[in-house]
Amino acid sequence: MIRKITSEDWSTFKKIRLEALELEPQAFGDSYNVLSKKNDNYWKRELSKRKQIWYGVFGKSNLVGIGSIKFARSLKFNHIAHLSGIYVKKEYRGRGIGKFLFKNRIEEAFKNEKIKKLKLIVNKTQINAIGMYQSFGFKIVGDLKAEFRLKNDYFDAYLMELVK
Repeated sequence: MIRKITSEDWSTFKKIRLEALELEPQAFGDSYNVLSKKNDNYWKRELSKRKQIWYGVFGKSNLVGIGSIKFARSLKFNHIAHLSGIYVKKEYRGRGIGKFLFKNRIEEAFKNEKIKKLKLIVNKTQINAIGMYQSFGFKIVGDLKAEFRLKNDYFDAYLMELVK
């Protein structure tokens, strides 16, 4: 089952979000070291934002995958939504959950009639993710050098987009 993650889900969301940042830091813009120090109110507020909505895939009794849609605030850019934070727990991979979650993010974003374009940034080392994004029609439109930094290592990324 997939649904919007609410502030009532903050504890399970915090757990999977921190897991994602700890196990695959090269794939995300946020940092485990920073977010792991945030208090409970931060996590509740994170799930109450109107401009960034988190969705989750729930198994029998737990959250197994997450992803977000971030809507622009500026009138000049409110036709663009950013997809980010896609993560599926390792033990649930290979079952199509990531594709299901990503497809759902696309559909949810385009339900907003203002949205004409979806964007995302992906680390070039995330070969499987890039292939999945391309399978949904996303095109590489930018080559971002040294976009991510982990300690003293820099990673290049692609800017990808899907235009309605």
